[in-house]
Amino acid sequence: MELEFTELDVLHELLDETKLNEMIRESVEINKLGALLKLKSYFIMKGKHQKLTFNFEQIIEIAMINANSEIVQNALLVYSGEQQFQKLFCYLRDNIKSLTSKKNWDFFVTVFNVGLCLSKSINNKNIKNVVAKSATDIFTYVLENIAIKTCLLKEMFVNLATFTGENDITLFLLWNIILKKNDIEALSALAEFFCDNKKDLLVSLINYEEFFILFEKILYSGSEFDRKHILYFWQKVCDVIFQGKDCNCSYISFDTNNKEAIFEAWKYFFSLSEISKEKQIHLLEPALPLLSKISILHPLWLGYISNSFLVHSHKIISYQTLHYLFENKLCDNVNVFQRIVKNILLVLNDTEYSTYTLKSFALLEQFLVASADNLFRIFLKNLFEMNCAPVPFYFMCKTILHCNKALEKTEIEKLITTTEQLPNTFIRYECIFLIEKYFNKYLCENENVTLEHTINILKLSGALCNSEQIQAQIYRRFVSHKEYFIRHIHSKNDFKIINVFKNSKDIKSYIESRFQDPVSENKLPFSVAVHMMHYFPCFINMPILSNYLNFALENNVTTHDITILLSVIASTPVLSTNANSKLGIDLSLKCSYILLNETNVQSNRISLAFEILLQYYNVNAVSTEEVGLIIERWINIFKSDVKTNGNVYLCFLNLYQKEKIAKRGDDVHEFCNFCTSFLEILPYSSYPDLFSYIKILFEKGEKNYQVIFKLVEHYIKRILEINKPHIFEKALETLLDSLILNNKILLSQEFFVKNCSYVLNELMKECKKVIEVPVSISKILLKLSQQNSNELLNFSHVIMELLLYGDLLRKDQVAEFKIYYNSKNKQKQNVFVCQRNLVRINAVNILQNALGDQNSRSTFADTLALVLLDEYILYFKKRYFKNSQIHLRKQRILQALLILLPYIAFEKLHLIDTLMESLCLESNQTSVKLLIQWILIEGMSECYIDIISNKVNGASKTQPSTITSFVFILYSLACKINKEHVWGKIMKEILPWTMGAHFNLRLYAQVSLDN
Repeated sequence: MELEFTELDVLHELLDETKLNEMIRESVEINKLGALLKLKSYFIMKGKHQKLTFNFEQIIEIAMINANSEIVQNALLVYSGEQQFQKLFCYLRDNIKSLTSKKNWDFFVTVFNVGLCLSKSINNKNIKNVVAKSATDIFTYVLENIAIKTCLLKEMFVNLATFTGENDITLFLLWNIILKKNDIEALSALAEFFCDNKKDLLVSLINYEEFFILFEKILYSGSEFDRKHILYFWQKVCDVIFQGKDCNCSYISFDTNNKEAIFEAWKYFFSLSEISKEKQIHLLEPALPLLSKISILHPLWLGYISNSFLVHSHKIISYQTLHYLFENKLCDNVNVFQRIVKNILLVLNDTEYSTYTLKSFALLEQFLVASADNLFRIFLKNLFEMNCAPVPFYFMCKTILHCNKALEKTEIEKLITTTEQLPNTFIRYECIFLIEKYFNKYLCENENVTLEHTINILKLSGALCNSEQIQAQIYRRFVSHKEYFIRHIHSKNDFKIINVFKNSKDIKSYIESRFQDPVSENKLPFSVAVHMMHYFPCFINMPILSNYLNFALENNVTTHDITILLSVIASTPVLSTNANSKLGIDLSLKCSYILLNETNVQSNRISLAFEILLQYYNVNAVSTEEVGLIIERWINIFKSDVKTNGNVYLCFLNLYQKEKIAKRGDDVHEFCNFCTSFLEILPYSSYPDLFSYIKILFEKGEKNYQVIFKLVEHYIKRILEINKPHIFEKALETLLDSLILNNKILLSQEFFVKNCSYVLNELMKECKKVIEVPVSISKILLKLSQQNSNELLNFSHVIMELLLYGDLLRKDQVAEFKIYYNSKNKQKQNVFVCQRNLVRINAVNILQNALGDQNSRSTFADTLALVLLDEYILYFKKRYFKNSQIHLRKQRILQALLILLPYIAFEKLHLIDTLMESLCLESNQTSVKLLIQWILIEGMSECYIDIISNKVNGASKTQPSTITSFVFILYSLACKINKEHVWGKIMKEILPWTMGAHFNLRLYAQVSLDN
């Protein structure tokens, strides 16, 4: 709190000056010292005390520790003499490197500025020079090493320049450091400040090339805020130049012989920089011809303005700018093109196909044809660096290959690699076709292309390898490279390339001669030998081949070579299973036995061996004894907790169930244990195959139903963990198919049916979370209804939920529905719409199939109607609104009851009573009320007229608005029964209401009587 002057005067009378000075010298506590110095400075200002000397460095240290700049300011004011300023700045200079925290930096800058402001009173030139030198050193260090806020930097600069009187030198120092640090923020923020200083200095500074490097960086990659500041700064620079200052800077393009044109170009530049920010097309289009006017300036400026128009939010402006640049040859300058090529590619990379697209690529082709080679290389380099959409890439590929420019080998490789990565198959093939034509021409015109280079390019694309024209080129030039053929044939990447050499007779004889004796030193490597069966099967004598391979297999051939042999047998027509080749079958089985009985074999090779064993097991080509031994061996392996890949587990289970479950029906319990343990290891994609075994388990494992159902429950828990919809749906459908569509249900075994019903009811609890659950259940029950509709009675609760499926739609889902149903193109289906509708469509088809069986349809209709009515009663007398969840559910219940109505027998009276109560006691939405009326009209007969009369009399006192509904029902019954005595009874009931209290009631009654 500030003390009043009167209080300070009283304090002065009480406190001796000597005592106060001693207290200042002795005090080290920050708050006390601050108060004493403040008091002393006040007394000095009033002329009541004299200045004193004390340990100034100690006070600075105390102030630094506590970041209290006010103490330093007061200490400077009360210290006797001028030495304190020298001490302060020397201390700051010596301790600047130790500053770390933001708090200390704020203190440091404040003390620096306060010290310089108070240092103006120094008279001693030596002290003043020391202070100026120290302050300049501090300022230089801050500029070079410290990231400091621009506003603080500006304040330090002003105080230093004012104190030293060397404004130009300080500005020059600041400018150089900004350029050295490449500090965009500082340059843009201080732009206005620079412009307010001496013009001569400003002109001399812009001759530095580093400035324009930084300037261009701000223009092309800085923020909008930074660009605005730097352009303002540059406009000030140009104003100085236009006033007659000499300048030799090439970036300004100052030509003394053409001053007026240069001045005019700069005016256009600043106008265009403002116009480019406009949003209205009619303001932008007329400005495009001005681009030619600024082309006489340095490429930096044309590049900046062109980019501003190319990236405009209006695509039309972007395209028109591109067309103008190409048509007026403004891109021919390599420095301009380098600056705008990225944005040219962005404009061309437009997925929308239009007349602008065609014109743009036509102009691009003209430009590339006429351009220098270096421009073409710049374009390709930037094209391969960007992520191009398929359609634009096709046009770019077509343009590049049609402009008669020679591509370098690395460019060809990049073009093919990019093409092979295109997601669109059709466009990828079209691009490859263009490349194939170009590459064939490339090989024809360049005889010096090396074999290695050609092969490397072909490896990038299988389509190029299959081209007959390119194969002919390679064969014509490289037919004598037999050693290359032998060296590379074992490499998978070269298989298609080796295909080129198929028809070479000298290579065939060369191979045959080395294939005779498997023991000789001249023998072929095993991997090369087995590939010969694929490439030259007609030239290999089968007995010789058999001897060679059998000898090799019996002499410790590696598992890698065995795997190669198996894959080659499968891909060689004369040896494959389909050709029933005894050699192929014997070799395959022999290889499989070796792999399955070896230890430390890679999982993928074990998987291949199991697949081959299963393949021949299915055609009875495998000995049962051998299979039994393999199964027992692998049971022991799995029990020892050995890990392998998922396909091995599946193949083992498949072989196990074929040999032990399907044939003999034993070991079901052990099989279930294996399934449970494998489930934790197998990937989700393997689940459908695993779940398919449930059907055979139910058929063969009658004594183990409890175990099998526990396995099913375990399966369901795992299925619900799958987060990929297509895998989830496939796995669930496979499981449900095995569970529901098997002989036990089709033969109506009670225990089995009840358990299956329980499983489905539990699954339906997940239908709100996962839409694939009701979809899959509805599909399976539909199949069941086609095969055995009698069993649907046990699934009545599930069918009811399927009929009512679908929660209230969210806003985005409503939009999806509208777009889908209003769309003329229904080829691409909306998955959500289709699945949601499919559930209820399948449920209705299930009803129709169930009601088509004359023996059971009445029982089914009564049971399902009772379930639906119980559900309807849950919402009885509940308040609800239009298009709410209750409205949706009640409406669907009534729709289902309307389908069942003709077949309901024992529950019809209960149905009519419930719905009449609903009319009398509820305020229903219009659609619900109309459906109730429809059901009552269809379900009632003459005997119900008296019941309606009683209901009307009761409703007239509680719900008079519902009488209109009963009038409509009575009129419809009269039309339906069409008997005179019925008409009389109904007219007697309706007549009093022609004078009813409500207009609608009177109208309905009068029209009914009139009709």
